[in-house]
Amino acid sequence: MAVDLAIKDASHALSISTEAGNKLPGVENAKRHLEIVKEHQGPSGDLAGIYGALRKESNLPYKNDGSE
Repeated sequence: MAVDLAIKDASHALSISTEAGNKLPGVENAKRHLEIVKEHQGPSGDLAGIYGALRKESNLPYKNDGSE
């Protein structure tokens, strides 16, 4: 799934939950990670890029191949 579409879907789910007075912390977390994916891979990034986002949060390079 392309990162822009995933961010759009997460934003929509968060909007609906906010209107209903609820929170979706898992979706909030996923959206934050997807935004990191987009920052590193651009619009061609995909859902699998979340692994790179988690690496960044752990103070590791986004990629595991030593290129970054």
